[in-house]
Amino acid sequence: MLLGHPPLNLLPADECLEDCLHLRAAFTECGISITWFSCAREFFNAMMGAVVGHFNGYICRKVLQCNISDTNIWMQIPKPEPEFIVPDWPKDKGPGWYPKQMGLLGNWGYGKDFSSNPSVQRDNSSFQGTFPFQAMQLMAWEGGLHWAGPFMGHTIQHDLEAVVLLMWMLCINLNGPFNRWRFECDDYKAKQWSLVTKHIKLEGLEEQAASKSQKN
Repeated sequence: MLLGHPPLNLLPADECLEDCLHLRAAFTECGISITWFSCAREFFNAMMGAVVGHFNGYICRKVLQCNISDTNIWMQIPKPEPEFIVPDWPKDKGPGWYPKQMGLLGNWGYGKDFSSNPSVQRDNSSFQGTFPFQAMQLMAWEGGLHWAGPFMGHTIQHDLEAVVLLMWMLCINLNGPFNRWRFECDDYKAKQWSLVTKHIKLEGLEEQAASKSQKN
């Protein structure tokens, strides 16, 4: 079921933004955030499921998701009940057993249609994604850095790079299973990303690239 809600307020003429139609989708599947994994094996199993979903969307439906983030990857559970969110491990299972929750990739609102020849014209819709997980080339294009090369648009390689960044950041920010973060504060996300993510200025990246080229 899709519910469309047109924007209520018109944008000012000087704003370089596009009118958008907001869609809400309701599914029978129920999912919880990827951070609620119960062990490392379940985490990577769910991540692989999300990658398979990304592959199917791109290969079978010609749609690129373009917004990989921790809030867009979920694990499927039967019902939104505590016993499914934090399940008890059966005592009769061996050490090799773990919950194999299916990984889901959601929030395709920024998806890019590749069913026809997509435009590579540079505009505000070209730089999509969530900052901590954006590919470096996308950020360099947005900053106008020459070392990024000519603008080619959002590609599947950028999404795969975002998947690697997401797994790395979750591995160093989580203190264990079931959504346990290392940093305890009210606004933990804003603070933790600032601690573990280098806020690299684009000018600094350009200087590093220039120094490397001089050495070569």
